[in-house]
Amino acid sequence: MQRHGAGSGIELLAHWVAHPEWRLVALDDAAALFVRADPGQAFPYPELDLEAPGLFPPVDGSGRERDQMFLRKRTAFFSAAGRDDLALATWEDALRLFPDIEQGQRVRRMLLKDLGGSDAPR
Repeated sequence: MQRHGAGSGIELLAHWVAHPEWRLVALDDAAALFVRADPGQAFPYPELDLEAPGLFPPVDGSGRERDQMFLRKRTAFFSAAGRDDLALATWEDALRLFPDIEQGQRVRRMLLKDLGGSDAPR
């Protein structure tokens, strides 16, 4: 199990995602659980689909600080997982709910740049 959201945990998360013998089987706003698959054996757990609806609980903005933290962690998770498209979509949700979120436009420009898109202000 790896806590995600900051520091060396992100580097380890990126390592696990990059190595297919490690499978993501559980995920929430605090941690990701990877299980190592044995070569030649049937994998006994369902693997998570990062694009599945409901992967994370919905955020409506009513818990301002908590919801901002969750959206930041989700953005970091998707970015570390090599899914900059999902990181950007998550950050766009954060900007929609919290237009004044700290470093909001800077993070958006960085994600757009990672995707090879325009970094023009919104």
